[in-house]
Amino acid sequence: WGGDNTYKQLNVSTSLGTVVAASVGLEHTCAINATGRLKCWGNNEDGQINTPADIGEVVAVAAGNYYTCALNTAGETRCWGYNYGHDEIVPLVDDLGTPHGIVASHMITCAVNTGNTVRCWGAVDYSGISFPDELGGTLHSVSVGWDFVCVLTTAGAVRCFGSAGYNQLAVPSNLGLVAVLSSSGHHTCAMTTTSAQGTRCLHVGT
Repeated sequence: WGGDNTYKQLNVSTSLGTVVAASVGLEHTCAINATGRLKCWGNNEDGQINTPADIGEVVAVAAGNYYTCALNTAGETRCWGYNYGHDEIVPLVDDLGTPHGIVASHMITCAVNTGNTVRCWGAVDYSGISFPDELGGTLHSVSVGWDFVCVLTTAGAVRCFGSAGYNQLAVPSNLGLVAVLSSSGHHTCAMTTTSAQGTRCLHVGT
């Protein structure tokens, strides 16, 4: 739902079966079903919905603005579509490691690997994204905004890196422990582990 459905991005295929994961780009949508089959639909101007025939069983998908990245059961990361910010050029395997999660937003893609590190590619130089050697604990997940990245540790702590033009890196000191994190545009929302805090959204203003 939402939008004007110009590219039929809202038309969920009835042949998908049980969906276990989904990701939404600017004008296209992708979903993985219970058998690991990836299907994308919507705008295909840059080939972003053309899932490679040899990708195999998929365990994670991330839809960017005009591109798509997916992780298969062999630990291989593949990307296709528009490559304006070099977001489609996946780092060498030796550098990327073995990812267990992948996310995308605008022109930045990030993966968390089994070595407890985050590797991002695409428009990272433009955004000034860099990570310290120590991220403050074991990583649970990573979330990507327009020009910044936030990481969530298994202990519930949040740290953010990249552009700070909209205060999107200033994690509130009273945020508490976080269970779920999501970033988009110039802001981040977090679902905390305490009912008193609930869900909070951070730094939407200019």
